[in-house]
Amino acid sequence: MKVTEVSEIEIRTFSIDDISESEGSVASTKEFDNLTVDQKLNLLRKVKERYAHSENDIDSGSAFEKAMNEMYNGKGDIALIVEKRVLTLDKNIQRKAIQGSF
Repeated sequence: MKVTEVSEIEIRTFSIDDISESEGSVASTKEFDNLTVDQKLNLLRKVKERYAHSENDIDSGSAFEKAMNEMYNGKGDIALIVEKRVLTLDKNIQRKAIQGSF
């Protein structure tokens, strides 16, 4: 059996001011923090990101650091980090291994 993996990490930052202008019910990061994940994602879909970046060869810790740096540099108050993974399983290799031939 052979597994092939391809991954990408997407980093986007958003401003609480943009969310507040779009949705008057959320005016601070504290109010945003009290929402559920689904509510947060719903709000973020409605506003334009302040920063967006995708990278293939980056680990989660580096993505977190990059998002924090962008927010610290004034590009938003909220970061969304999405990791995308695509796995491919080649079952033929497993069948050949069971049959004793590679």
